[in-house]
Amino acid sequence: MKNTNSLLHDSAYKLKAIMNSTTEGIVLIGTDYKILSFNKQAQKNAMLVFDKPLREMNDFRVYFSDNEFDNFVHLTQKVFEGEHLNHEAKMGDHWFHINYYPVYDDDDNLLGMSISAHNIDERKNAEEARRESDERTKITKDTYEGIFNSLTEAIYVHYDDGVFVDINRGAEKMYGYTKEELIGKSPSHVSAPGLNDLEALKTTISKVSETGVSQRIEFWGKRKNGEVFPKETIINKGKYFGKDCIIVTARDITERKRAETAQKIQFSIAKKIHTANNTEDFLETVRDELSHLFDTTNFFVACYHPEKDTLKPLIFRDEMDNFDEWPASQSISGQVVKLGKTVYLKGDEINTFSLKYNLEVLGTDSACWLGVPIFIQKQVACVMVIQHYTNPNAYSDFDVTLFELVAHETGIYLEKQKMIEDLISAKEKAEESDRLKSAFLANMSHEIRTPMNGILGFAELLKRPDLESADRGDYIKLIEKSSARMLNIIDDIINMSRIESGLMDIKLSKLNINEPIEYTYVFFKPEVEAKSLRLLVHTPLPAEQATISTDEDKLYSILMNLVKNAIKYTEKGVIELGYSIVEKNGRAFLQFYVKDTGIGIPEDRQEAIFKRFVQADIEDKMARQGAGLGLAISKSYVEMLGGKIWVESKEGEGSVFYFSLPADARADHTAS
Repeated sequence: MKNTNSLLHDSAYKLKAIMNSTTEGIVLIGTDYKILSFNKQAQKNAMLVFDKPLREMNDFRVYFSDNEFDNFVHLTQKVFEGEHLNHEAKMGDHWFHINYYPVYDDDDNLLGMSISAHNIDERKNAEEARRESDERTKITKDTYEGIFNSLTEAIYVHYDDGVFVDINRGAEKMYGYTKEELIGKSPSHVSAPGLNDLEALKTTISKVSETGVSQRIEFWGKRKNGEVFPKETIINKGKYFGKDCIIVTARDITERKRAETAQKIQFSIAKKIHTANNTEDFLETVRDELSHLFDTTNFFVACYHPEKDTLKPLIFRDEMDNFDEWPASQSISGQVVKLGKTVYLKGDEINTFSLKYNLEVLGTDSACWLGVPIFIQKQVACVMVIQHYTNPNAYSDFDVTLFELVAHETGIYLEKQKMIEDLISAKEKAEESDRLKSAFLANMSHEIRTPMNGILGFAELLKRPDLESADRGDYIKLIEKSSARMLNIIDDIINMSRIESGLMDIKLSKLNINEPIEYTYVFFKPEVEAKSLRLLVHTPLPAEQATISTDEDKLYSILMNLVKNAIKYTEKGVIELGYSIVEKNGRAFLQFYVKDTGIGIPEDRQEAIFKRFVQADIEDKMARQGAGLGLAISKSYVEMLGGKIWVESKEGEGSVFYFSLPADARADHTAS
């Protein structure tokens, strides 16, 4: 079963795909100038300049000499103070336009900076060609037109009066006008009304004309069809057949802006997974966030009920229709569930699709329809839909990719809610038994807290901007393992009665016992250090000699319970985890131990702590917190595996918990 964090991992790759769709090379670096992430174009730029992939250069300073790096640090300090900087630079034999943006998390904490680089060799080469031509003063109109129109960027020329005297084919393509339609017009003709400060633009152009220093600004352009788009413009002073003029180069940065917005949307939704008050609150946030990129006026999420073959909405926002429930077999949304894949339809495609699957189009006809499945535990559980009633091009392929990513995020949230509902259901069933009625609620939080802390703790560490790539991978693996442990522990709690009745199964497999020891050490190390304690491990056997046949999940559970208790009851000193080999009655055993310098256990309570739902009555406020179920489960598991557990402790000095397991493959297959 794919767990919640696996889905998060899948989502991260979806976001990577979106980032890789832009033509700009994007590199994210931390405040310590370590490379955190990059897209495919950045990799291409690196190979172009350095003939070496970025993954082999995780420190950004390798790009510079010492003096150059000092200058770079001086420059980027302004970025870390919140400024957006840009310049043109030659790297090797190639020219790039480089933008620097500060990057913050949702709490406005500085994470580092985003450096986006766009290759401008074409323009530089053209500028150099123009300069050489001007110097020779022999350039012909045909040569000028050839160079001018060979550039993919939009270029237009005007004098101080602000009226276009020439534009290239790139400008025709960008704005949708012909050259003849734009000659004689002003820049305001291709600017979005109400979104730009045209007076500030005029001031900037005047400044360039007076000083000759080029300026770079971001602006909102408007195409002939009325579409508004973000653009980046470079304003230069130049010569147009011997006469001073202003030359403006413009580039459509829609892709970059969409990628930046998509990243913010993903962060916001991921955060909401843990803060939403309820499902409707979460889905409203999803809808609001997506509205930053496309129209979400008509949006719904509906869950599939296989017993009735119907869809019932969790949220339904629509300007035309409203449904409380509808048959899945007759609807396009139901077909998304049946197919288990995205359905994206425009115009006549909707009718064609409906006829193909013999569907009844419920409600008002749409001009554009997009539905994606939401998976929970590998099964399609819900469908997320947006639709537009008038515009058949309301959503792009980019939007489809983002919508799929958000559907994964929504699946994560709904799976979390299902887990909570399952726990509640398990609680209600447990209450049917008088013996477990009071114990279940008291002990559940204790048993799931350890893996949950691991999930949240390592997720928090992943936010660190200085995190190495190798560490990031390790932390993700630990989060995945912790999620699996949490589900196993919940299952153990629900099946406590099976331990009592001797029906608990044992699943033997080969296991290198050093692995759970090392995992436990890495898992608890941050918590131990937070209390200013030391955590030591002792693994005397090499890997090839440390393999035994045992139940892996139960051994992990025993170790985690014992170390967690040691941390809980220790305020200063050392906690040690390890094992040794002992022989009893001609049989080899591995004797594990967890030793602490904590508050200790009174002698008259040392047996009681292993009893189910009984806690040592220690005169310490913190010691009385928790449910006391962990040691009871650990005792049952040890005895099921053919071993024994005991404690040696002196009040005020600390405790040593021991448990033994057979070193050979034998184990008792009945619960104790």
